[in-house]
Amino acid sequence: MDPEKDIFDKFYQASLHFLSFRPRSEREIRNFVKRKLHDGESNPIEKIISELKKENLINDEEFVQWWVEQRLEFNPKGLRALKQELFAKGIDREVIENELEKIKKPQLEAAAMKLLERKSGTKEKLISLLLARGFDWSFSKNLVDEYCQKRYNTSCCDNR
Repeated sequence: MDPEKDIFDKFYQASLHFLSFRPRSEREIRNFVKRKLHDGESNPIEKIISELKKENLINDEEFVQWWVEQRLEFNPKGLRALKQELFAKGIDREVIENELEKIKKPQLEAAAMKLLERKSGTKEKLISLLLARGFDWSFSKNLVDEYCQKRYNTSCCDNR
């Protein structure tokens, strides 16, 4: 038996299991394997990463697309928050910028409206909600104004 191959197989299978729950960035896989390694074991990380890339099981550009899609659909965040989350996942700044440039304003508006429809409160509270979720000030203010106008036929939400 080859101990290095056994270690590779063990961590490769663990990485596949880790990937089975959702897509992962390259850094997430690296950190996962590092946490599992014991002192004295050979380090199979580069070989695992190489194999997973070859099989297109990790691809940071595709991961960013998936992450943004999920965020806009299920847990709306603005561009600022998305950048921070993706950077924390180990995605290169250039990849983040390139992928976030593809997001259209109507997509952001629809995501933010989902948040507003679930909440109530003063205009200031609704703007604060959007700001806390990473949307910028002018976008948030304009969207809340539009939301209040449509929903309450007024320019102010007045604690509704």
